[in-house]
Amino acid sequence: MLSSHQEVLHQAINLLSDISKDDYVEIRQPYFSSSIGEHFRHVLDHFTALQLGHDQGFVNYNIRNRHSQIELFPELAKIQFTALQNWLGKLVENDLNTSFVVESEISISAKHSANVTSNLARELLFTTSHAIHHYAMIKVIRLLQNAEVPTDFGFAPATLTYLNQNLGSNY
Repeated sequence: MLSSHQEVLHQAINLLSDISKDDYVEIRQPYFSSSIGEHFRHVLDHFTALQLGHDQGFVNYNIRNRHSQIELFPELAKIQFTALQNWLGKLVENDLNTSFVVESEISISAKHSANVTSNLARELLFTTSHAIHHYAMIKVIRLLQNAEVPTDFGFAPATLTYLNQNLGSNY
């Protein structure tokens, strides 16, 4: 299971290895209000919150690192994705059962957060799925920039399985 999450982080590392700073910070209005850098920073915020929370027993997804250097420099995002991939590589399957409290803001009309008990396995599913959702948006931005993007980038694993079974491996 852990290697699957590492694969998703590796997708970001690969894309970050082949993007210019100008493309990384460009905001493709009117279609998008965020840059690729902002999307990657947001993904990193969630994984970083999970990493810290796993160690401390409390995950706070409300903490964001908005307007950071990560949003401006793809090489910094690549370093952070690599560090998270290394963290996952040091975990063992038994770590997936680690329980902790998760806090996340839940209301769009007022400031209101909920606290729930979860575990590392469940939260890795969330952060990975959340990353893939943002990768899908990043893929569209890259395509609008006339860049090549790996075919499987931004697709949920279940979608890839469906496409491969129904359309063949070259869908």
